[in-house]
Order: sequence, then C-alpha cells, then structure tokens
Amino acid sequence: DSSQVPAGSSDSDSSLTGTSDSDEGFYFPSYFICPFSCGSAASPTCPCEASACSCEDCDTLLFHHVDPGCLQVVDNYCDAYTTDQECPTWTSRTKSTQDVDAGGGVMNSNTPSLGGRAMQITFPSGALSGTTSLGASELYTS
Repeated sequence: DSSQVPAGSSDSDSSLTGTSDSDEGFYFPSYFICPFSCGSAASPTCPCEASACSCEDCDTLLFHHVDPGCLQVVDNYCDAYTTDQECPTWTSRTKSTQDVDAGGGVMNSNTPSLGGRAMQITFPSGALSGTTSLGASELYTS
C-alpha cells in the first residue's frame, strides 16, 4: 500500500528515523509524525519503531490512545532517554501496566487514585483466557 511506510524506512512524508530489524513488517501511515526524538541507534527501541506501538491510521502517538504494550515500550525508552522532550508528557502520568496470566493477579502498583485511594484491580483465576497485557491510567479529560 503506497499510503503506508515501513518503520525505519525513509520517506519525505514521514519523520521516522533509524531502523528496526526486529520489528520489520509493521507500518505507520505516511502522514505519521513521531513525537519522540529517536536517534538511529536508540536502545531500547524508539516507540515509533516498535511493533507494540504501530498503528495503521494514527497521525502520532498519544498517551490515551495506545495499548498497554506500547506504554511499556514508552516507559522503557523514557527511562533510558530522560532528555527526550516528549517523555515528560508520558512519564508524568499515573499509569500501571502489567501482564496478567490465566492464573489471575492483582494490579496495585502505580495505579491511579480517586479521593486519595489508589486503585487495585484483582483478576481471579480463570478471568483471562491467557496472558494479557493490561493497563490502568488516569482518566482522560478534554
């Protein structure tokens, strides 16, 4: 499809930089603008070059519009690149991501709070059919 650009490739309509050998085959639209200032040797992987963050119809990555796998990629990237000007937009938000398996689990670390009470989410055994990446974040207000 000529309206999509493989991650890591160069295109005059795309601001993607660097390469991503491990994530070949996923796409962003040609009009996608990466909000992060990723270098060609970014390690951990730049969120804009990670399959967990790929999207076929987005114009950029927004905090409240990515899945938990992408939030984990962003956290790893921002932990390593604290000077990236986009990182505070993501790291200042209260959020929790966790993989929970079919055996159950509890999300209670870095979860949002309401009235000073932190959220705790319990998943009983059998609630999920397999390991699932889950996320909880502060409410979106426009």
